[in-house]
Amino acid sequence: MRRRLVLLCLCLLLAPSALRAQDAGGNDPAWAFYTRAVMTGVSDSSEPQGYKVYSAFGMEAGLTRLLGHNLALGWTFGTESREVEFTGDEVGKVNLGSIEVLPVTMVLQFRPHLGGRFHPYVGGGAQFTVFWEKSGALDSTDLTPEIGPVLQAGFDLDISPRMVFNVEFRAARLETDLEGEGQKIATISLHPSTLGMGIGFRF
Repeated sequence: MRRRLVLLCLCLLLAPSALRAQDAGGNDPAWAFYTRAVMTGVSDSSEPQGYKVYSAFGMEAGLTRLLGHNLALGWTFGTESREVEFTGDEVGKVNLGSIEVLPVTMVLQFRPHLGGRFHPYVGGGAQFTVFWEKSGALDSTDLTPEIGPVLQAGFDLDISPRMVFNVEFRAARLETDLEGEGQKIATISLHPSTLGMGIGFRF
């Protein structure tokens, strides 16, 4: 699975070169930059059971490049802080601290032309996630960086010829190993679902 996702990322990176001769939508700007406020859902799936990762609010930036009339390549970069808790029969409920999550997403989008101000899109690709800072009891542990598939759906609503209001939903599959002193403690399944709203600028 991981090898296929890496191959998919390479194909997405090469897509602009392969399609550079195509028309990027007439006189429309080929690029768009987005800033969004995002909310990520909670997850309580782990092996062994008992670990819970709470929902979070964060900010992210996105960049989109049109690849013709109906295709686009999209990237998003964000950061969020997630609280982690463990519940067990012997220890009860324990707050383990927080983790800072850095997800980087790359997708190929399909953008149908419907006319008017409303511009929907759907996409699929891969998400690479790094856990770059920890606090509390998690500070002495490691969380492995992971890559997983991601699907998205959203829309742009024109505010002006160069500015849009954007709403986007993404669902990703993500599992990470919690390790301490070189030994795996648990596998935590985050599988984050993210809802974001913000403003985009075409250029």
